[in-house]
Amino acid sequence: TWLQNEAEAREVRLVFERFLKGLGAMKIAESLKWCTCEPKLIHRVFKNKDGSVRRYDGYEKRSHCAGCSRIRYMLRNPAYAGYFVFASKVIKGSHKPIVSRKVFEKVQARFAARTWAHPGAWTPLPDEP
Repeated sequence: TWLQNEAEAREVRLVFERFLKGLGAMKIAESLKWCTCEPKLIHRVFKNKDGSVRRYDGYEKRSHCAGCSRIRYMLRNPAYAGYFVFASKVIKGSHKPIVSRKVFEKVQARFAARTWAHPGAWTPLPDEP
């Protein structure tokens, strides 16, 4: 049996809620003070279709830090909805879910709707009897 820490469960619910409101992993991690991404100074030159050149000098921030990765992992982990993945099969757990199945499936649908989502990155939950 898993013991649930209510303060951490609140943070998990907040992550799912903010993602469904349209925030990305980096913005959610920043709002929870988990993000340690460092902005990187970049210089880019783009050629337009008409042959003219356009420059971009500025900062680029990438969401590859541990805090941002943690957010993405949380959003894809079925354990928060009361399920386990074992041997590539999703099994209903005996623990109390932190987020509802409905919320979890909405988040997975948002991931699936993205054009850059990795196929097979999400194993769907089994049908309820």
